[in-house]
Amino acid sequence: MKQSNIYVDLWRKHLKSINSKLIYCETKQFIQLNKSEFISVGQRKKSGYSFNLEFIDGENSNNISHSAVARDLAIVLLSSLTSKKILQTGHYKINMNKDFLLSIVKTSN
Repeated sequence: MKQSNIYVDLWRKHLKSINSKLIYCETKQFIQLNKSEFISVGQRKKSGYSFNLEFIDGENSNNISHSAVARDLAIVLLSSLTSKKILQTGHYKINMNKDFLLSIVKTSN
């Protein structure tokens, strides 16, 4: 049986830092995440943990159906009143690369 939302607790742990970066993301902001945290939660050796996530006016605007890591981050962000309020103010791009560097930028109002 496939476990769902396995990354939610991990993203909740980083929510305060992510919200801080969302506030100041007129210039690209970065958070270095710990690879071992993700590996301890889920094994994604073949597909990896990288993802792209976009929000336009508070709604997810790209297909994240094949990335549990991105889906769970979206769940956490949209369930947080603070995050949701910030995300409703424009177009945000959030991605994580293979080195577990999370980048956040607001591309428009």
